[in-house]
Amino acid sequence: MRRRVFLFALVAVVLCMPWFTDLHKGSVFQPLTAEAATLDVPFDGTVVVSSALNVRSGPGTSYDRVGQLRNGSTVKVLNVHNQGQWYEIEMNASTGFVHSSYIQKIEKDVPDQDVPSEVEREVLDRAVVTANTLVVRDRPSGSATILGRLTSGTEVEITEYQENSRWVMINYQSGYAYTHLDYLRIEEDQAPEPPEIVQPEPDRITSIGIVTHRNLAIRHSASGTAERVGGVTTGDALEVYGEVNGGPWVKVRFNNRDAYTHSGHLTLLDVAGSSLPIIERGVVNHNNLAVRTSPSGSSERVGALTRGDAVIIHERIGSGPWVKITFKGGIAYTHRDYLRIQDNPSTPEPTPPAVTDPVDELGDVVATGVVNTSSRLAVRVSPSGSSDSLGHLLNGNVVEIYEFINGGPWVKILYNGQVAYTHADHMNVTQVGEAIESATVSHHNLVVRSGPGASHAIIHRLSRGTQVQIYEYVNDGPWVRVSFSGGEGYTSVEHLTVGSTGNGPLAGRTIVIDAGHGGHDSGATGNGLVEKTLNLQVSRELANRLERGGANVIMTRSNDTFIELVERARIANRANADLFISVHANAFPAASARGAETFYHPNDGPDSRRLATVLQNRLVRDTGMNHRRVDPANFSVLRNTNMTASLIELGFVTNAGDASIMRQPGYPARAGEALYQGVLDFYR
Repeated sequence: MRRRVFLFALVAVVLCMPWFTDLHKGSVFQPLTAEAATLDVPFDGTVVVSSALNVRSGPGTSYDRVGQLRNGSTVKVLNVHNQGQWYEIEMNASTGFVHSSYIQKIEKDVPDQDVPSEVEREVLDRAVVTANTLVVRDRPSGSATILGRLTSGTEVEITEYQENSRWVMINYQSGYAYTHLDYLRIEEDQAPEPPEIVQPEPDRITSIGIVTHRNLAIRHSASGTAERVGGVTTGDALEVYGEVNGGPWVKVRFNNRDAYTHSGHLTLLDVAGSSLPIIERGVVNHNNLAVRTSPSGSSERVGALTRGDAVIIHERIGSGPWVKITFKGGIAYTHRDYLRIQDNPSTPEPTPPAVTDPVDELGDVVATGVVNTSSRLAVRVSPSGSSDSLGHLLNGNVVEIYEFINGGPWVKILYNGQVAYTHADHMNVTQVGEAIESATVSHHNLVVRSGPGASHAIIHRLSRGTQVQIYEYVNDGPWVRVSFSGGEGYTSVEHLTVGSTGNGPLAGRTIVIDAGHGGHDSGATGNGLVEKTLNLQVSRELANRLERGGANVIMTRSNDTFIELVERARIANRANADLFISVHANAFPAASARGAETFYHPNDGPDSRRLATVLQNRLVRDTGMNHRRVDPANFSVLRNTNMTASLIELGFVTNAGDASIMRQPGYPARAGEALYQGVLDFYR
């Protein structure tokens, strides 16, 4: 009998021993840790223990103790055992075994990630931990530093699924961390693929969504795991076509196609339909006038208006100062005390009589737009996505813009003889105003025509040396609209030499402006922007200002032409230029990459670095673009030029926030002015 009891006790001790630890470890039970067991070995680690860590002859507490390690000791891990619970370490020309929970891997320097740490991420799914203890790490690797542990039943928010692996990024302690998907259960109401998709009613805008997230994903279908087709940022407006399966996913219109996003990051406004009465019109006389969801200072703020913005007022709320207005296509409210009222009829405006000639209603042309879309751009009867469609514009169509409604993005145009409206976000817009450039005729008998093309009538001829002012590049050239003594018309820029007045702070300086890409080389594209077009728009604005400042400006290209990189440098070298500035826009597969960055060649003297720095500082300060870096680079145009040179990346066309800045109608002028001020800073 005693023999049986002894055997039973012995078996029990053997079975229970793996669950116990030595008193030296200060814990009764070994941690049960769920994690992938594959680690990159060997690696160095640091002992993290309150007193001393036992080293054993095998991977378990049943093995003999062969030594101890003090807190802070450094060890080399040679192998991993028992699903990652035990490490085999180098010890006194031999090996020993320690428990992995008391070894913290020493991380080598890791290069900066492409995604800035401060970028707020969208919550894709919510899940519950199923393991007893789940390790959380700083990178998606079993060898990464342990940041902590989650216990069974803990709820987590998943912000990113790692490609080709089972690792996921989660929100963790006011930041982000990584853990393993195999030990998480996705909550049922957040399952990525609902059994049945109930689509909203097609082609009917139900609301206007004002984005409240800095990096809100737009996806191909109503799921957090669906392909990301783009992104939007705080303050952007989306046309919402209804909820999918009752929410939280909604159908939206993005880049002229159907897409989906999460309504939890939208403030929804009622659509401001064309039937709303207009009782007043006003102009903002405040630098930052709040716009809210309801007529109360305590209600949610959806945006702001700036001084000079035009406002359409639909209703006065009671006898107080609040008024109902149209804001980005939706109904919102603001304070009338900060508006200068233009007209104030006692009753709503009656419908005006029919205008015999629509051109009389339109007024002066304020800008031209070239349609830039992969499909079709809708033309509507009023500045709202919910109004009736009159037709469509195709990619490359040129339109004259007569008014930016409330500062944009809706614009008033003439379409088939009728006043109409369309969306400027899908156009490359050039403002109409002062002369873009001054030039000198380089042909002995230059023909001037009534329109931009050889089929138009000849109205004048200009002799070599005649001075002209360029007011417009038609479809990015080569035809330009010019004025001269005796009239104006259209001619070819190929027979004009751009020159300067020779007076001003930059007099005597020769500056080459290089608009990147061109012709068959479009450069980067994304979020409705084409790099070659944006580069040329900003370069023209910069060149125009440099000329007014007295500089002799040479543009490597003044129209949509392809120029080899080496030839761009040769143009600058042949001119013996003082400065070379190459203008580009950026792109990256990760849509979260953002900001302006400027480069100089590492072999140049300090002047190139200083030029890059002043240009970057001005661009960031004056356009609101995020600062990314000022760094050396071995670009061809920097390597092959003989003068002080810099290449500037305006921002990322693949980032929704950067693109929303660069799509603004006045952006090329603002960026050109910022770079001009940077040049002045360089010479101060």
